[in-house]
Amino acid sequence: MAEEATGKTIELLRLERAKAERAFINQSTYLGKEARKLEKSKLLKKYNRLYAHAREVNCTNSDYELGFLAERGGSEEDREGILEKIKKTEEDCETKLTEVREIVQLSLWERYGRTELTTAMAEAEVYCEQALGTPVTEACNDAYEQQVSYARRSILEFMTAFKEWEEWIPNEARPTWEKRLQNLKEQRVSINTRKAEHLQMSKEEGTGKEGTLRTKPAEQAPCLKIKAISLPKFDGSRRDFHPWKKTWESLQKQGEPAGSKEARRLQLLESVDGRICRDLSLSTCQTAEDMFRILENRFGNKLTIALEIVEGLEKFPILTSDQPRKVIDMIQAIEKALTDLIELDYAGAIKNLLVIRSIERKLPETIKMSWLAFMTNRANGVTPDNHFDNLLRYLKDQEEILERAEQLNTPLKPERRSVEPRPNEPRRYASTKSSSKWGCVVCGEEGHGEKLFFCKAFKNLKPKDKLSAVERLGACKKCLGCHKDERDCSDTYLCRKQSCKKDHHFFLCQRGNATPRPNAGRHEWTERQQRFMSGLSPEAAEECKRAFTNVSARSLCTDKSAGMGHSAGEELPVMLMLLEVTANAGQKIGTLIDLASDTNYITHSAAKRLNLRSEKVTLLVHGVGGMVLKERTKKYQLRVRIKTPTGTQRAHELTCYGLEEIAKIRRTIKAEELKEFFPDVSLEDLHRPEQVELLIGHREGRLAPQRVKVIGDLVLWDGPLGKTVGGTHPDLFEEESVAARTSTNKHTLRGP
Repeated sequence: MAEEATGKTIELLRLERAKAERAFINQSTYLGKEARKLEKSKLLKKYNRLYAHAREVNCTNSDYELGFLAERGGSEEDREGILEKIKKTEEDCETKLTEVREIVQLSLWERYGRTELTTAMAEAEVYCEQALGTPVTEACNDAYEQQVSYARRSILEFMTAFKEWEEWIPNEARPTWEKRLQNLKEQRVSINTRKAEHLQMSKEEGTGKEGTLRTKPAEQAPCLKIKAISLPKFDGSRRDFHPWKKTWESLQKQGEPAGSKEARRLQLLESVDGRICRDLSLSTCQTAEDMFRILENRFGNKLTIALEIVEGLEKFPILTSDQPRKVIDMIQAIEKALTDLIELDYAGAIKNLLVIRSIERKLPETIKMSWLAFMTNRANGVTPDNHFDNLLRYLKDQEEILERAEQLNTPLKPERRSVEPRPNEPRRYASTKSSSKWGCVVCGEEGHGEKLFFCKAFKNLKPKDKLSAVERLGACKKCLGCHKDERDCSDTYLCRKQSCKKDHHFFLCQRGNATPRPNAGRHEWTERQQRFMSGLSPEAAEECKRAFTNVSARSLCTDKSAGMGHSAGEELPVMLMLLEVTANAGQKIGTLIDLASDTNYITHSAAKRLNLRSEKVTLLVHGVGGMVLKERTKKYQLRVRIKTPTGTQRAHELTCYGLEEIAKIRRTIKAEELKEFFPDVSLEDLHRPEQVELLIGHREGRLAPQRVKVIGDLVLWDGPLGKTVGGTHPDLFEEESVAARTSTNKHTLRGP
């Protein structure tokens, strides 16, 4: 459907397309009539706006075409007619834009461009002729220097004007002006040659006078040596690309006013890191413009740079009041990010409400509370439109306070006042030396204090000793925390065994380890397998069991005197990181995230269903222990949707290799079972697929999920592809088997 493919309904896409076409037609009609009446600045502004409308028409046409193709309704003739209409609209837009450009070009050239270039050229030619006609003698020394300076300045002014009007010069007049520019450059070379001759003659005349008349040597005046300015070097940082390019072009133009193309090319090669030159083969480019074009394609995508800037802000951790330097660094990083985004014309990326909320969450509690008080005060006029501007202004005011606080080594965290318990209220804090002031009641360390669940020594105690430590500390038996109000208690870590009343933390359970599920971790033999195994010798049957099992090694500790019970050797089934991924066209794909694999795989059946492009290849898979598997397969290009930090979605392309099968899932865990462990997560995010058709390895590092919540060995992950659950838990059981070839660490491609 159109809404799944583009995020908008087909009616909304049609309305946006019609609106863009209407705006383009109105602007082009206005320019066609009023081009000869508008001033230069207004005419250029109107034309740039027309060009923006034309791009919007093309974008809305593309979105409408994509949404229309995703729709399944309508006859084949109607679909072809609408597609033909879309194509005709694009052609008409291009034709109209060309016509209006010719009108604007003619108006600008006849009214402004030709006059400015003619005046600048005439002035430059006059000064050049005067400089060339001045005799090279000692008497004309000052006059010659003055004429040369005038000539050089007039040539530079003409070249600046020519660069400004170059794109608006009509095609029939362009050869004439280019020839006049070439003649002017030749005259500049002649002037430089005569300048050298003049300097040589002056030196010879000074030497002759010194031989006939002995004068007192003049005192040597002090001189100041200034280090030569070198062109900036580009090291491959996308964020620095556009500022580097702007600075480089400005300095290169000042140092090489002649504008030699070969010199500009060589200087640019020296200003780019050697590794980048080798990777992009920049030395094969003929001009500097070709090199800039290649660098622009690789490092100059403004949308990608804007996303990297916002993601850089997301990496800041949640700060506390005793870290003034880190808070100052974050404020300065926000200011720099805003400056860079304004340069990229993407200031709206940081003013997004999700980004603002993320920044506010990372602030220390004291600054956060004062900011909330400032924001809720109606006199300050904080609205959704100026939310970010007010936040940045407020943080700048706090920056000076933080600087002084750091110099005084004074945290901004206010002192906590002790609160006495009310009468007849159970006391949650012990009044003996077991309080957090003296460290942990078990190990004595001050690092975790009252937080017993962080104490390693506490975890190794027997259940009775753990309960005694909790009672000595006066902590809660449900969450092991010290709190005054029962509403602050969390039931996340309650014991979930069926025989317990669920009124205590799972660390305090007196019933020992949970009894294993029947048949958990093993599979029943089928009737056919039993008949086959019964016909083999005991040695052959044991060899078959070892060859066809997914468990590489298992060791059980049977010696109870070693300190572990029999249950210590039992293995719980591992839940793989499964989730459903949405393809670019809206189809759902059952996906396994395997960070131990360095390659992406997809089943041939899924690739055929998604109609993916393919290429025949030979795949060499290197596994553990020197295993090498050679297989003829296909390489596919798959585009999936991922979430961005701004809350939107974008397409991401994966390179996958085809397999007949990736994994089999015999029993999946229901989302309702996982909801008991993660009540804050929706059932849709906890849904696990029943069929695995795609495997994503650690090659796609930007898609790797991040750990959000941990309950024992059960982990909730979240990433650009969505939420997933992995790990083990005694109450959760899922049967699955993964193909051995997915555990690769290296692959080599060769031709078919």
